[in-house]
Amino acid sequence: MKKVSVIMFALVLGAMVSVQAQGPKECKGKPMCEKQMFFSPETKAMMRADCVAKQLELTKKEKEKIISLFTKEEQKKAKLFEEMQAVQAETEKALEEIIGTEKMNVLKANRKKRKECKSRPHHKE
Repeated sequence: MKKVSVIMFALVLGAMVSVQAQGPKECKGKPMCEKQMFFSPETKAMMRADCVAKQLELTKKEKEKIISLFTKEEQKKAKLFEEMQAVQAETEKALEEIIGTEKMNVLKANRKKRKECKSRPHHKE
């Protein structure tokens, strides 16, 4: 059992090294931003633990405990995110039943325009 744990830890660590070797990404000046959503909870936990370990010069044992703690937190957050998406889907379905398909399509188009507008950089002249 201990060998399996060590092997799994080594695999996750190897995956982290390959992700970090690609260098930090920037999205609107914020590192990782939306791209971070696509990392597994375990990878997010490793990234956070690496950051804390570098700041505080943690021991290997401390870092392992932090990875475990952060992994639990990230798994809970992922579960909550999935639940939130399910609630939003239910709301969208109910909304469409109330306002009809035509108005729902208009609403979706307006939301898309608003999202595109927010993603554009604002220029002061």
